[in-house]
Amino acid sequence: MSKATEPRGPDAGGGSMRQYVAALFGGALLFVTLLSGLLLLLERSGVLPPPQFANSLCLDEKLSFMRENQPRNVNLLVIGSSEAWRSFNSPEAVSSDPSLRPYNAGLCGKNIAQSAQVVSWLISRVPSVQSVLVIIAPGDLEGCSTSSHSSFNLQDVDQFVFGKRSKLIYYFKYFDANTLVRNIIGLSQYRRVTTSFNSLYINKFGDGPLDPTGSRGLLYGDPDLDDQCFAEFGRVAHLLRRRNIRLVVAEAPTNPAWKIRYDPTSSKSTMINQRINDALRGSKAVFIKAGDLPEKAFFDAYHIRWSYTPQFTRALLKKMNQAS
Repeated sequence: MSKATEPRGPDAGGGSMRQYVAALFGGALLFVTLLSGLLLLLERSGVLPPPQFANSLCLDEKLSFMRENQPRNVNLLVIGSSEAWRSFNSPEAVSSDPSLRPYNAGLCGKNIAQSAQVVSWLISRVPSVQSVLVIIAPGDLEGCSTSSHSSFNLQDVDQFVFGKRSKLIYYFKYFDANTLVRNIIGLSQYRRVTTSFNSLYINKFGDGPLDPTGSRGLLYGDPDLDDQCFAEFGRVAHLLRRRNIRLVVAEAPTNPAWKIRYDPTSSKSTMINQRINDALRGSKAVFIKAGDLPEKAFFDAYHIRWSYTPQFTRALLKKMNQAS
């Protein structure tokens, strides 16, 4: 029998497969070791970005903050998008009313349907909550029909924030090399400063103070209001009523220049107010307006400079007390 047609031994194919599996396992182990070492080095250097749950640095950074600063013994939960995160001044609130124990869970880029999911999630985890304050801007009332679900896996985020699993698990699960590298750039500075539009500074209450020297113009245009967004107010109101938790929905002030361009007769604002009140009818929830601020108080259409948030927060608390 020629060498070319000589039969192979029974272990020839098995040996190749074992080598292949061993190479795969070895490669995976090497990747895990190298990435773990890199993450540890970045953490020690103070430039480790948060796990990329939503692939949004400002949102993921807030979730990372919540893991390290879990809401405990909180009686006032502040919810909303970046307007809530940037505009509510918790130190001022505590100074005005020492009985308050606020926690700002505002997450940037959330419409009201997504914020409603955050409400449901956090009240199930924080039994001390007595009041929920939802701060909204017109831009929060669009996109609920097409983006009604959170931009992150709520089950994973819940375990990340309140569970005891290693955060390395989530770095591996949501690993994206390009995003990791991009997020490192400037991160250390953004975590410290409050004057950059990219600021990621978060105080102990979860507020995101931002007082830039410049302006972004109006930035936000005329929102495409979504019926589903208004329906969410009623759903949340009745959920909280069953839990005996007070709900206050507050309309954040808008830049006077935005009003002149997009709502000169205040008809849009009046319609929004009416539809929210209609959605809250039958619950004990209340809708309030904290009042207006001058154009110089804003650095875009909706966001208030931190230097003006004490005024906004005091007006908000006054209206809340009057409505109780």
